[in-house]
Amino acid sequence: MTDKPSDTDKITIQKIIGYCNQIEHMRNKFGDTFEDYISDLVFQFSSSMFILQIGELATQISEDFKNQHSEIDWNQIKSFCNIHDKDYENMRFDVIWEILTEDIPALKKSLQAILEVM
Repeated sequence: MTDKPSDTDKITIQKIIGYCNQIEHMRNKFGDTFEDYISDLVFQFSSSMFILQIGELATQISEDFKNQHSEIDWNQIKSFCNIHDKDYENMRFDVIWEILTEDIPALKKSLQAILEVM
């Protein structure tokens, strides 16, 4: 295991944070309630696209980096992306909303803290 993350990992983390920011922007633009979310298809689809991108980017992070930062559940990020991608029509909106309002902000905060020491 290396002590210093690769530039590729750093760039990937920055991209994930960018998508977290986009989700925050969508919440500011369309509204920040569950009712706002379920009543607007553009809000739903755009948020879903950002979640999918975050999941795909998580697969590009090196195993060394993931091992060094095991406080982040990388497998959960990717598994949600897979379920979201392959079974979107059966996704529960309340679960997606929880991801958008709780998991994504927590992920962003964790990744920003990691970037500060990189």
